[in-house]
Amino acid sequence: MEHWDASIVYDLTMTLHRERVARGVAAQSLAATQPALPVRARLADALAALAARLDPICRVVEPPMGVRAPA
Repeated sequence: MEHWDASIVYDLTMTLHRERVARGVAAQSLAATQPALPVRARLADALAALAARLDPICRVVEPPMGVRAPA
């Protein structure tokens, strides 16, 4: 895992993007079929979605020059 091929990173990124789009479409269709939630519940859902999207674990981080990633 020290050096990943660009095509592998691209495939992983596209898979993650497709999953996020599918979740968004599912959430929109669910919201359209269910009665409106209270404002607090919608805010909590939006904040949870934002926290999941900003999760630093999901990001690919390049190590600084001279530092080797563990194998």
